[in-house]
Amino acid sequence: MLPNHPSYPSASEATQLEAQVVEAGLSRIYGGIHYPFDIEAGQTLGRATAEWAMAYDRQHGLLAAVGLDERKDR
Repeated sequence: MLPNHPSYPSASEATQLEAQVVEAGLSRIYGGIHYPFDIEAGQTLGRATAEWAMAYDRQHGLLAAVGLDERKDR
């Protein structure tokens, strides 16, 4: 049985995820693996990709994103 509401992460999970992104970036800098601008560029790209994916899903749905949307055959 499916829930009668959409599934999405809560705001608290988004806050926790953002903190993990920042922490992971700092650990790469402190470890001498990347420069700060590498981290900033990667985080910017990751956020932009996530925004695009969420917008695509809102417009087309998840199944369309992976080529399994039955609506396109109608």
